[in-house]
Amino acid sequence: MSRDRAGRFFVSVLVEERIEPLPPVFLRDGGAPKAVGLDLGLTALVTLDDGEKVDHPRLLKKYGVKLADLQRSLHRKERGSRNRDKARQEIELLRQLRYKCAWYGRTLVIVDRFFPSTRRCSACGVTGPKLDLSVRGWSCDGCGAVHDRDVNAARNLREEGLRLYALVASALPAGRVMPSVIKASEMPDVVLTA
Repeated sequence: MSRDRAGRFFVSVLVEERIEPLPPVFLRDGGAPKAVGLDLGLTALVTLDDGEKVDHPRLLKKYGVKLADLQRSLHRKERGSRNRDKARQEIELLRQLRYKCAWYGRTLVIVDRFFPSTRRCSACGVTGPKLDLSVRGWSCDGCGAVHDRDVNAARNLREEGLRLYALVASALPAGRVMPSVIKASEMPDVVLTA
């Protein structure tokens, strides 16, 4: 406890919190997986594979100028450099997901950015033509299913993430723990095509 010259009192509290990992959700014995597909988007911050959409936080108005400065700074950095990677991590949501997954013993699977999640039908798997960003819904030519662009992408990302997770889990030696982050872009091509 302290007091300043104006007579105001300040109390400081230091707390040490031990975060316990959550119980496993994807078992090696073939148990049913619990996973969620997330599509980061323009109209909603995140769209879940069950159709729920999380709007952009209102803090964007408050920090909009700072975010614009960070994005300009990112644009000026050389591609592939460490400084560009540091600048990119300051901007979005994946940094938060990474450390939360590490805390709770979960695995974040980052699917390759060129994976056709938006234009692949989550019902039958047919990949259609590229879609303009203004197209928010479409129907599949193969099965006729009508899709919301973001929900369809989240469902496809969930399935691809589970596929990548299973590939890494099957390649791990006994006794090894799953990594907290799996990036498709950093996996060997041999594993991806298996």
